[in-house]
Amino acid sequence: MTLVELMVAMVISSIVIFFLFSIQTRMSRAYQGQGTVSEINQNLQAAKQQLVTDIRMAGFGFGGNGVIGVASGVDASNQFLGFEVTNDAFGDGNDSFRVLRADSSLDTVVTFGPSRVFVDAVDSRPPLTIGEPLVLMSRSGACLVEVTGTAGTKRININPSGALNEAPQNLHCAPVDSGDPVTIARFSRVSYRIDPNRPQEGYLQMSPSGEMVADDWVDQGVGFTNLQIATRYFENGDVTDLDGDGDPERDWYSGDNQAPGDPSRPANAVLIQASISIEARSPFGTRGSAASSTTPAYIDMANVNNNARGDWGQDCTGAATNPCGIYLATTPDASRPARYVGEFIYRSTSSIVDLRNMGVGQ
Repeated sequence: MTLVELMVAMVISSIVIFFLFSIQTRMSRAYQGQGTVSEINQNLQAAKQQLVTDIRMAGFGFGGNGVIGVASGVDASNQFLGFEVTNDAFGDGNDSFRVLRADSSLDTVVTFGPSRVFVDAVDSRPPLTIGEPLVLMSRSGACLVEVTGTAGTKRININPSGALNEAPQNLHCAPVDSGDPVTIARFSRVSYRIDPNRPQEGYLQMSPSGEMVADDWVDQGVGFTNLQIATRYFENGDVTDLDGDGDPERDWYSGDNQAPGDPSRPANAVLIQASISIEARSPFGTRGSAASSTTPAYIDMANVNNNARGDWGQDCTGAATNPCGIYLATTPDASRPARYVGEFIYRSTSSIVDLRNMGVGQ
């Protein structure tokens, strides 16, 4: 073999090795990118499963339409709804929500003595405490009462003086017939949000007290950038099709009009469904894949306040998707919301949940 032949062989070998390394690099980046996307999707699915599971229980044990009254006044508006939404809760576009229900872990049949004191209530762990709310239920209805006194774990008084439907101040307990088998259950509240104080980390948080205890938020996951809620109501006899789906008696609400008692809803509106959309990003940047050019949108620009996705997004004319959340391809970090700073991959998931304890069959 001559020196020229050796040099030619070395050049050809170098070219082949270069292409082999190039292919290997591309494959490695593609593998890392798919791993990143898979990691995002796993986080999203785990979070969605937890949130949807809680949402499905909204209004459990409350009786008709998932609304429960408070046995402490004559004000008929003194009620709790099993599912409550706060649109744009912290001014950053993210929504928060609260689920209220009866906790069946204390579910037990009780009887009444002459002084309307519960007799033979089941032992509870942890024990019932004075001031704790309980759900009082019978076949005819339910109401919310408060423990005003205890005698061990088997006898409790409820407010006021343990009276039921015969007391004028207990109008909310009127549906509960003490002649029926009556049960009590703990009153459960839980809230979810994306932490507004640490937007760049994207902590999904839960309040196990439903925000009744100050600053009891618990981190559930990291890397979540958007949470959007829309709610659907059944409006018997309504002729105005607000969401344009051809069914005027069932309308979606996606903005501030989800607040309790909002005048844009008919007075007879019954909550039947909730739509939840949640977005997450890659935990460690792009990791071998190109960053997203836009973030997902949760909106119908033609109907911002009445659609099944939410009210987060904008018109990004010329973007890959229109509308979009944030057009990252041409928006510098300084002009983005804090939770979208940096180069990341974004993915999202959505679900529509039937609130079967609230608007069953409507």
